[in-house]
Amino acid sequence: MTEHFKRCSDPFSRFSNALLLEIRNTIPITDLRTHVCFHKSHKRIAAVYGSYAVQDRFWERACWLSGLGLIRQETLLRVSWKDIAYDCIEKCGFCKHPQCGMALLERNVAEMAGVDDTLTWAGLDERRAVPEYL
Repeated sequence: MTEHFKRCSDPFSRFSNALLLEIRNTIPITDLRTHVCFHKSHKRIAAVYGSYAVQDRFWERACWLSGLGLIRQETLLRVSWKDIAYDCIEKCGFCKHPQCGMALLERNVAEMAGVDDTLTWAGLDERRAVPEYL
């Protein structure tokens, strides 16, 4: 396969990391479904979410703001917040029932908005949860 063909077959090869990061930064952290879909779309896009540690803080905050947390079998030492976000969106993120899917996530976000005001998240603000170092 020629290098030209590889570049043409990868639509993201034309975009700089800075542009991909800027696109990511326009997605509100409370829009869990869009973040999951964007993150899953390409390995370069996943990379603009930062290192594994930075990504884990991002996914923890995104889950918290969406009203998602741990279940009894999970502990903070053995949980992947990204997996929680992925599972939630893959299982019911596109459900059209008014008590499920995005409708439920949007209600959760509204309920969590008042709670989050009193918490500090290690300097992470609502829109720029990943440092701009890429």
